[in-house]
Amino acid sequence: MKPTLSISLPLVLTLSACNLLENTRLDQFLSSENAPEEPRSAEPKETKPEEKANAAATEESGSMTGGIIEHMVLFCWKDGSILSDTSKCTSTILETGVAKMKEGTIQIPQWKTTISAGETGEDVEPCGDNRLPEKRVEREAWTVNRDIKLQSNQSATYKKLIAEASGAETVPITVLARVDLDGNGSDEVLFEVNSHGAPVMQPEDSDIVSLVGLRYLAGDVVKTYFFHKAMVPSQPDNGIPYWERGSLVGLTDIEKDGKLEIVVSNYYYEGGSTSVYTFDGSEPKYLSGKGCGN
Repeated sequence: MKPTLSISLPLVLTLSACNLLENTRLDQFLSSENAPEEPRSAEPKETKPEEKANAAATEESGSMTGGIIEHMVLFCWKDGSILSDTSKCTSTILETGVAKMKEGTIQIPQWKTTISAGETGEDVEPCGDNRLPEKRVEREAWTVNRDIKLQSNQSATYKKLIAEASGAETVPITVLARVDLDGNGSDEVLFEVNSHGAPVMQPEDSDIVSLVGLRYLAGDVVKTYFFHKAMVPSQPDNGIPYWERGSLVGLTDIEKDGKLEIVVSNYYYEGGSTSVYTFDGSEPKYLSGKGCGN
Protein backbone atom coordinates (compact mmCIF):
# COMPACT_ATOMS: atom_id res chain seq x y z
CA MET A 1 0.00 0.00 0.00
CA LYS A 2 1.35 3.40 -0.98
CA PRO A 3 2.17 5.85 1.83
CA THR A 4 -0.22 8.78 1.72
CA LEU A 5 0.06 12.43 2.62
CA SER A 6 -2.75 14.89 3.15
CA ILE A 7 -1.48 17.70 0.97
CA SER A 8 -3.22 20.25 -1.16
CA LEU A 9 -0.40 21.02 -3.61
CA PRO A 10 2.15 18.73 -5.24
CA LEU A 11 5.64 19.74 -4.16
CA VAL A 12 9.29 18.71 -4.53
CA LEU A 13 11.93 18.40 -1.82
CA THR A 14 15.63 19.14 -2.38
CA LEU A 15 18.14 17.51 -0.20
CA SER A 16 21.50 18.72 -1.35
CA ALA A 17 24.78 21.76 16.34
CA CYS A 18 25.96 24.34 20.40
CA ASN A 19 25.55 26.23 23.85
CA LEU A 20 23.73 23.60 25.92
CA LEU A 21 22.08 24.77 29.12
CA GLU A 22 22.35 21.54 30.98
CA ASN A 23 20.54 22.81 34.04
CA THR A 24 17.41 23.91 32.18
CA ARG A 25 14.11 22.17 32.58
CA LEU A 26 14.36 20.72 29.09
CA ASP A 27 17.59 18.94 29.92
CA GLN A 28 16.13 17.63 33.16
CA PHE A 29 13.41 15.91 31.17
CA LEU A 30 15.33 14.88 28.08
CA SER A 31 18.19 13.61 30.23
CA SER A 32 16.02 11.00 31.93
CA GLU A 33 14.62 7.87 30.37
CA ASN A 34 11.69 7.87 32.83
CA ALA A 35 10.89 11.54 33.16
CA PRO A 36 7.38 12.90 33.74
CA GLU A 37 5.79 14.78 30.89
CA GLU A 38 7.16 18.26 30.44
CA PRO A 39 4.58 21.01 30.99
CA ARG A 40 3.74 22.63 27.70
CA SER A 41 5.17 26.03 27.03
CA ALA A 42 3.34 28.87 25.40
CA GLU A 43 1.51 28.07 22.16
CA PRO A 44 3.93 27.96 19.23
CA LYS A 45 3.66 30.52 16.51
CA GLU A 46 1.54 29.13 13.69
CA THR A 47 2.64 29.04 10.10
CA LYS A 48 -0.04 30.65 7.96
CA PRO A 49 -0.12 29.00 4.55
CA GLU A 50 -2.36 31.68 3.13
CA GLU A 51 0.32 34.27 3.82
CA LYS A 52 2.92 32.30 1.90
CA ALA A 53 0.87 30.86 -0.95
CA ASN A 54 2.20 31.45 -4.39
CA ALA A 55 -0.66 32.10 -6.82
CA ALA A 56 1.30 31.09 -9.90
CA ALA A 57 2.43 27.85 -8.32
CA THR A 58 -1.17 27.11 -7.35
CA GLU A 59 -2.25 27.41 -10.98
CA GLU A 60 0.60 25.20 -12.17
CA SER A 61 0.23 22.52 -9.52
CA GLY A 62 -2.47 20.61 -11.36
CA SER A 63 0.07 19.42 -13.93
CA MET A 64 3.18 19.04 -11.74
CA THR A 65 4.40 16.60 -9.17
CA GLY A 66 6.37 17.45 -6.07
CA GLY A 67 9.38 15.48 -4.88
CA ILE A 68 12.70 15.28 -3.12
CA ILE A 69 16.23 15.81 -4.47
CA GLU A 70 19.59 15.00 -2.87
CA HIS A 71 21.90 14.97 -5.86
CA MET A 72 19.16 12.93 -7.55
CA VAL A 73 15.36 12.86 -7.34
CA LEU A 74 14.50 10.61 -4.40
CA PHE A 75 10.74 10.55 -4.83
CA CYS A 76 7.82 12.69 -5.93
CA TRP A 77 4.26 13.15 -4.71
CA LYS A 78 0.97 14.22 -6.18
CA ASP A 79 -2.62 14.31 -4.96
CA GLY A 80 -1.56 13.07 -1.53
CA SER A 81 0.30 9.97 -2.76
CA ILE A 82 4.04 9.22 -2.70
CA LEU A 83 5.55 8.28 -6.07
CA SER A 84 8.61 6.15 -5.24
CA ASP A 85 8.98 5.33 -8.92
CA THR A 86 10.67 8.54 -10.07
CA SER A 87 9.84 7.84 -13.71
CA LYS A 88 6.35 9.02 -12.80
CA CYS A 89 7.62 12.47 -11.78
CA THR A 90 6.75 15.20 -14.26
CA SER A 91 9.62 16.82 -16.15
CA THR A 92 9.05 20.05 -14.20
CA ILE A 93 8.44 19.82 -10.48
CA LEU A 94 7.65 22.10 -7.58
CA GLU A 95 10.67 21.47 -5.38
CA THR A 96 10.71 21.97 -1.62
CA GLY A 97 14.20 22.23 -0.14
CA VAL A 98 15.79 21.47 3.21
CA ALA A 99 16.54 23.88 6.05
CA LYS A 100 20.10 23.07 7.15
CA MET A 101 20.94 22.61 10.84
CA LYS A 102 21.83 26.25 11.52
CA GLU A 103 20.82 28.51 14.41
CA GLY A 104 17.69 30.56 13.81
CA THR A 105 14.23 30.60 12.26
CA ILE A 106 13.48 27.69 9.95
CA GLN A 107 13.33 28.80 6.33
CA ILE A 108 12.83 26.18 3.66
CA PRO A 109 13.91 27.06 0.11
CA GLN A 110 11.66 26.33 -2.85
CA TRP A 111 12.16 26.14 -6.60
CA LYS A 112 10.41 25.30 -9.83
CA THR A 113 12.80 22.68 -11.16
CA THR A 114 13.32 20.94 -14.48
CA ILE A 115 14.69 17.40 -14.10
CA SER A 116 16.35 14.98 -16.50
CA ALA A 117 14.48 12.07 -18.01
CA GLY A 118 16.78 9.35 -16.68
CA GLU A 119 18.14 6.49 -18.77
CA THR A 120 16.03 3.48 -19.69
CA GLY A 121 16.69 0.08 -21.23
CA GLU A 122 18.65 -3.07 -20.46
CA ASP A 123 22.14 -1.55 -20.73
CA VAL A 124 21.66 1.30 -18.28
CA GLU A 125 24.70 1.89 -16.07
CA PRO A 126 24.19 1.48 -12.29
CA CYS A 127 22.20 4.47 -11.07
CA GLY A 128 21.83 5.65 -14.66
CA ASP A 129 18.05 5.73 -14.33
CA ASN A 130 18.28 8.44 -11.67
CA ARG A 131 16.65 11.74 -12.53
CA LEU A 132 18.78 14.80 -11.87
CA PRO A 133 18.03 18.53 -11.50
CA GLU A 134 18.84 20.49 -14.66
CA LYS A 135 17.42 23.98 -14.10
CA ARG A 136 15.99 25.75 -11.07
CA VAL A 137 13.90 28.92 -10.80
CA GLU A 138 13.85 30.19 -7.23
CA ARG A 139 10.49 30.70 -5.51
CA GLU A 140 9.70 32.36 -2.18
CA ALA A 141 11.09 30.43 0.79
CA TRP A 142 8.64 28.74 3.14
CA THR A 143 9.03 30.05 6.70
CA VAL A 144 8.13 27.93 9.72
CA ASN A 145 7.96 30.30 12.67
CA ARG A 146 10.02 28.14 14.99
CA ASP A 147 13.78 28.04 15.63
CA ILE A 148 16.61 25.57 15.40
CA LYS A 149 18.60 26.03 18.64
CA LEU A 150 22.11 24.67 18.41
CA GLN A 151 23.62 23.14 21.55
CA SER A 152 27.17 22.38 22.66
CA ASN A 153 28.78 19.39 20.98
CA GLN A 154 30.82 18.94 24.20
CA SER A 155 27.77 18.23 26.39
CA ALA A 156 28.81 15.56 28.89
CA THR A 157 25.13 14.85 29.59
CA TYR A 158 24.25 14.01 26.02
CA LYS A 159 27.48 12.13 25.37
CA LYS A 160 26.53 9.85 28.27
CA LEU A 161 22.90 9.46 27.18
CA ILE A 162 23.78 8.69 23.57
CA ALA A 163 26.46 6.21 24.67
CA GLU A 164 23.95 4.43 26.89
CA ALA A 165 21.33 4.27 24.15
CA SER A 166 23.70 3.18 21.37
CA GLY A 167 26.33 1.12 23.17
CA ALA A 168 29.08 3.25 21.64
CA GLU A 169 32.26 3.59 23.72
CA THR A 170 33.06 7.05 22.36
CA VAL A 171 30.51 9.69 21.29
CA PRO A 172 32.07 12.53 19.24
CA ILE A 173 28.97 14.70 18.72
CA THR A 174 29.02 16.70 15.49
CA VAL A 175 25.48 18.16 15.63
CA LEU A 176 23.24 18.72 18.67
CA ALA A 177 20.10 20.82 18.33
CA ARG A 178 16.77 21.50 19.99
CA VAL A 179 13.73 22.06 17.78
CA ASP A 180 9.96 21.69 18.09
CA LEU A 181 9.35 19.24 15.27
CA ASP A 182 5.60 18.73 15.56
CA GLY A 183 4.57 22.22 16.67
CA ASN A 184 3.20 21.22 20.08
CA GLY A 185 5.31 23.76 22.00
CA SER A 186 7.81 21.21 23.36
CA ASP A 187 11.31 20.76 21.92
CA GLU A 188 12.84 17.54 20.70
CA VAL A 189 16.61 16.96 20.50
CA LEU A 190 18.30 15.90 17.26
CA PHE A 191 21.90 14.65 17.21
CA GLU A 192 24.61 13.50 14.84
CA VAL A 193 27.71 11.60 15.98
CA ASN A 194 30.66 10.88 13.70
CA SER A 195 34.13 9.61 14.55
CA HIS A 196 35.43 10.71 11.15
CA GLY A 197 34.98 13.75 8.99
CA ALA A 198 34.88 13.70 5.21
CA PRO A 199 34.00 10.38 3.58
CA VAL A 200 37.44 8.90 2.96
CA MET A 201 38.79 5.44 3.55
CA GLN A 202 39.83 4.87 7.15
CA PRO A 203 42.78 2.72 8.29
CA GLU A 204 41.88 -0.86 9.19
CA ASP A 205 42.80 -0.20 12.84
CA SER A 206 40.33 2.68 13.15
CA ASP A 207 36.94 2.27 14.88
CA ILE A 208 34.05 3.90 13.05
CA VAL A 209 31.10 5.36 14.98
CA SER A 210 28.33 7.07 13.04
CA LEU A 211 24.93 7.83 14.58
CA VAL A 212 21.99 10.07 13.70
CA GLY A 213 19.09 10.14 16.13
CA LEU A 214 16.28 11.85 18.02
CA ARG A 215 15.44 12.15 21.73
CA TYR A 216 11.81 13.00 22.34
CA LEU A 217 9.12 12.92 24.99
CA ALA A 218 6.40 10.32 24.44
CA GLY A 219 3.83 10.68 27.20
CA ASP A 220 5.91 10.62 30.39
CA VAL A 221 8.87 8.71 28.93
CA VAL A 222 11.88 10.08 27.03
CA LYS A 223 12.82 7.87 24.10
CA THR A 224 15.80 7.65 21.74
CA TYR A 225 15.32 6.76 18.09
CA PHE A 226 18.16 6.08 15.64
CA PHE A 227 17.67 7.03 12.00
CA HIS A 228 21.19 5.77 11.28
CA LYS A 229 23.45 3.61 13.43
CA ALA A 230 26.83 2.27 12.29
CA MET A 231 29.56 1.07 14.63
CA VAL A 232 32.36 -0.73 12.81
CA PRO A 233 35.18 -2.03 15.04
CA SER A 234 38.78 -1.86 13.90
CA GLN A 235 39.84 -4.74 11.67
CA PRO A 236 43.66 -4.77 11.78
CA ASP A 237 43.85 -8.24 10.24
CA ASN A 238 41.41 -7.53 7.45
CA GLY A 239 43.61 -5.23 5.44
CA ILE A 240 40.64 -3.54 3.79
CA PRO A 241 40.12 0.15 4.59
CA TYR A 242 36.47 1.15 5.00
CA TRP A 243 34.35 4.20 5.74
CA GLU A 244 30.72 5.03 6.53
CA ARG A 245 29.18 8.33 7.56
CA GLY A 246 25.61 9.29 8.34
CA SER A 247 24.52 12.93 8.30
CA LEU A 248 21.63 14.94 9.67
CA VAL A 249 20.96 16.81 6.43
CA GLY A 250 18.22 19.08 7.83
CA LEU A 251 14.48 19.65 8.10
CA THR A 252 11.70 20.19 5.61
CA ASP A 253 7.93 20.65 5.57
CA ILE A 254 6.39 18.76 2.67
CA GLU A 255 2.75 19.41 3.56
CA LYS A 256 3.25 23.06 4.59
CA ASP A 257 1.44 22.24 7.85
CA GLY A 258 4.22 23.16 10.30
CA LYS A 259 4.96 19.49 11.09
CA LEU A 260 8.58 19.00 10.12
CA GLU A 261 10.16 16.03 8.37
CA ILE A 262 13.75 14.91 9.14
CA VAL A 263 16.17 14.32 6.26
CA VAL A 264 19.05 11.88 6.87
CA SER A 265 21.79 10.62 4.56
CA ASN A 266 24.21 7.72 4.79
CA TYR A 267 27.28 7.43 2.58
CA TYR A 268 29.65 4.50 2.61
CA TYR A 269 32.53 3.19 0.51
CA GLU A 270 30.37 1.82 -2.31
CA GLY A 271 27.36 4.10 -2.37
CA GLY A 272 24.88 6.08 -0.35
CA SER A 273 21.25 6.86 0.35
CA THR A 274 19.03 9.63 1.65
CA SER A 275 15.84 9.06 3.64
CA VAL A 276 12.98 11.23 4.87
CA TYR A 277 11.13 10.63 8.14
CA THR A 278 7.91 12.06 9.53
CA PHE A 279 7.31 12.73 13.24
CA ASP A 280 3.87 13.12 14.82
CA GLY A 281 4.94 13.19 18.47
CA SER A 282 4.68 9.42 19.02
CA GLU A 283 7.67 8.10 17.06
CA PRO A 284 9.44 8.81 13.76
CA LYS A 285 8.24 6.96 10.67
CA TYR A 286 10.10 6.33 7.43
CA LEU A 287 8.38 8.14 4.55
CA SER A 288 10.53 7.41 1.52
CA GLY A 289 13.99 7.82 0.03
CA LYS A 290 16.47 6.44 -2.46
CA GLY A 291 20.00 5.16 -2.68
CA CYS A 292 22.65 4.40 -5.23
CA GLY A 293 25.43 1.82 -4.98
CA ASN A 294 26.10 -1.71 -3.82
